[in-house]
Amino acid sequence: MDLSTGPNLDLITVIVRDTRRSKDFYVEKLGFKLKTDAGEFVSILTPNKFPIGLHTPHKGHIHKVAPNSFQLEFAVDDVDAWYKRLKKKGVRFSQRPKNTPWKEREAELKDPDGHTLIISSPV
Repeated sequence: MDLSTGPNLDLITVIVRDTRRSKDFYVEKLGFKLKTDAGEFVSILTPNKFPIGLHTPHKGHIHKVAPNSFQLEFAVDDVDAWYKRLKKKGVRFSQRPKNTPWKEREAELKDPDGHTLIISSPV
């Protein structure tokens, strides 16, 4: 791995209240693949193989679950089709698909801990 140009983003970890519940949401509802399950830490892979960590804080860690402190955006081929597919799986959306001024079609949902997730595709 060439790190001469600077650090490469290797993992984003989402702090969650219940690792198992979050793993089920991201794997069963969104269709991500399980990479590692170490109990309080789970690593999942997005379809383009980017790893996301799910971690439950424990005694001695300063991590806290903080909904609305960030958002993750996932590119999909058709926001409306994904919206319908995920709603059938019981995913609740906080924003229906809509066109944005930056020429994307987006829908917003929340994970079990209230973290904002966006699905988007070009208009």
